[in-house]
Amino acid sequence: MRTDKLSSSFLIAAILLLSLFLFNHVMAGTIQLPKTGQTTSYYSGDDGEIQAGVDWPNPRFTDHGNGTVTDKLTGLMWIKEEPTSSIRGQVYTLDS
Repeated sequence: MRTDKLSSSFLIAAILLLSLFLFNHVMAGTIQLPKTGQTTSYYSGDDGEIQAGVDWPNPRFTDHGNGTVTDKLTGLMWIKEEPTSSIRGQVYTLDS
């Protein structure tokens, strides 16, 4: 009976480890972090000294002309809409 529990525990642990490996392997990727913009160095090894990261693209945003905008630094895309706010049912836009 003890060997059955041990083999069941081993099987569960093996499946769990295998699934974690497969998930991480599929989801793993390289990310390019942007530069922070810090130019003054206060301590050895800080952002001002190392200047690590990728340069910010110029222009940073791309308006596709179809109602969507892409941030070329992060790769995020969103719908371009005029910001509005509502106070007690009244809608205000930037033009009002």
